[in-house]
Amino acid sequence: MGVTKGSHVLHSVANLSLSDVASICRGVAADNGIEKPRIVADCSNTVYVMSKASSVVSSVVNHLMKWASSGIVMVPVCDGMTRPICKQDTNKRNAVKEKSRINAHVLRKEIRKAKKRLVNDKLDQSERSCLLKEIATMESKCKRKDTQASSKLPVNFAEELKLELLNCAAHSVIPATGGFVDQVVVAEFQADSYMAEQIVNNKAVMQI
Repeated sequence: MGVTKGSHVLHSVANLSLSDVASICRGVAADNGIEKPRIVADCSNTVYVMSKASSVVSSVVNHLMKWASSGIVMVPVCDGMTRPICKQDTNKRNAVKEKSRINAHVLRKEIRKAKKRLVNDKLDQSERSCLLKEIATMESKCKRKDTQASSKLPVNFAEELKLELLNCAAHSVIPATGGFVDQVVVAEFQADSYMAEQIVNNKAVMQI
């Protein structure tokens, strides 16, 4: 989401720890009269970043709980049912998945050939060692391609996220820090507009 002349006022800070960010959030909350430091999190974006994880929903929940452990109230926000075109599966993304599937198939054939050579060919120790390394490399690549080909985002992501947060007791306040994960908010259209409204009206200190 762009801001007019935003490039003139943007700054970058590196090497901040989660504790540093939490301290900054508490300061911003105090300055703006916000009872607790709240961060609105675009989970519809986060789920794409974590789309290659074995369980994307669990990964998003762990991400939210990690931030909450620092004493921040995390507000998960999801896009509405009418998703923006930029966040829908595109022909290009589907083509990348298909290409990965084909590459994995080719690699499996090469792995089978290489393993047959181990059994049938007369190889010295050096040749055998090189072939074993080659097989290990191909198997690693094949695994990555299989993951890329099969990565699929949950159709009912918001509902699955709500259930996983309940199962993990993520809504309970962490006694040591006071942080917790708030209820999932499903925006009418895009998460961006809801998060912007929260920032503008001093209901949240940051968005991620």
